[in-house]
Amino acid sequence: MLIRPPLILDSDLLSCFCDADRMDILEHLYSGKMVILPHVIYEVSVVRKFKPIFEPSIKNNHISIVDMDPLGNDGQEFVNLRHRGRLGAGEAALISTQKAWEQDMPYIDYNLKRKPKLITTSLL
Repeated sequence: MLIRPPLILDSDLLSCFCDADRMDILEHLYSGKMVILPHVIYEVSVVRKFKPIFEPSIKNNHISIVDMDPLGNDGQEFVNLRHRGRLGAGEAALISTQKAWEQDMPYIDYNLKRKPKLITTSLL
């Protein structure tokens, strides 16, 4: 299954696949098209049994690690979201990265008259 732009993994989805020990499903469907933020890695790693389940997906390049620019729009948005106190670090990082990437995406004319949305796991 091809997707464009990349699938940004959040801690909820990753935890579910780790708990079922079925990272192979994500790898089969989205290999090389998934990205994860360090904040999400930290949140999922809190459950010690999950780390050895998802780390091979990163090492085998099924999932790429991306980070926010702390001085860019995504870093500022992250601070604003965290300051409100309603979101955890992983959720705030994912939302701020998604917003920053959507701003940088070129307009693609599919008669939509708008930019395409990034695919995040909250949409699956």
